Amino acid sequence: MRTPTILANTFGIDINDISDYRYQSTRTSQAIYAIGEQYFAVSKKQPKEVFNTSWEMFSDQFWANQSNTTIWVSN
Repeated sequence: MRTPTILANTFGIDINDISDYRYQSTRTSQAIYAIGEQYFAVSKKQPKEVFNTSWEMFSDQFWANQSNTTIWVSN
């Protein structure tokens, strides 16, 4: 599964609408999604610092585990 699919499934967002949550794609090398008040990324390794914040594993990893990856949330 790709990042948009993992996040859409995790948050119950229609896959056709997930691109609306993508943070300005030209500003970060890794895909970052703003959902609610938080930023999310999907990768095996913890993202490098973006927005002067640190990242931690998101509590719901079901769909990420299906693809052998991790969902990270900014704190």
